[in-house]
Amino acid sequence: PATPATPATPATPATPATSEPAPTGPSVSPGRARQGAIEPVRGPGWVGLPAAYGYVNRTANDCAQAAVASVRTTTGGWLTPAAGGADRQQQLMAASPPDVAGGVWGSSPRLVRQMLGASTDVRGTAGLESALAAGRPVLVLLDLGPLGRGRGAHWTMVVGLGPDSVQVSNLGGGVVRRDAFEQAWRGVIPTLAGVRRVGIVPA
Repeated sequence: PATPATPATPATPATPATSEPAPTGPSVSPGRARQGAIEPVRGPGWVGLPAAYGYVNRTANDCAQAAVASVRTTTGGWLTPAAGGADRQQQLMAASPPDVAGGVWGSSPRLVRQMLGASTDVRGTAGLESALAAGRPVLVLLDLGPLGRGRGAHWTMVVGLGPDSVQVSNLGGGVVRRDAFEQAWRGVIPTLAGVRRVGIVPA
């Protein structure tokens, strides 16, 4: 979608994110995000969670609900569906549907914080690294343009950070070049939404 005055969620409202593989830009690892356990990346200089669980978009504008469900499941607050837990993404869509432009453009940072309950903000990659080192996943709003994925916004959960790449949920194969991630995180949409280089961390 084009950049709204008060932006928030999805990529392009034409096709649900899980129906076809998203176009693979040079900045994002190939593949399609799938719901389930996220295998952590490891390597020299890598800081990341030992385990994570990711939900994925089911409609074009529910990435915030997917990201919040991912964070709360990853931190142990909610059971995974495979372990007998409820479909938390579906529950969030019912209780806290997207709120920007009548829901067309997804979810605002205000709604994301409301869905999380208690949360704190971190800033920049130093803030990301500190939160991840403490075992806390981080929600960020990205501008998809710098990632080679058209125009639009996307909420995702950051689960790992390395010298050259960042591991996220619900975005292609889950690994983004760090320089492209930084550009997307400080892009027009997060800037207008007031979360430029800001990460939201569950308390």
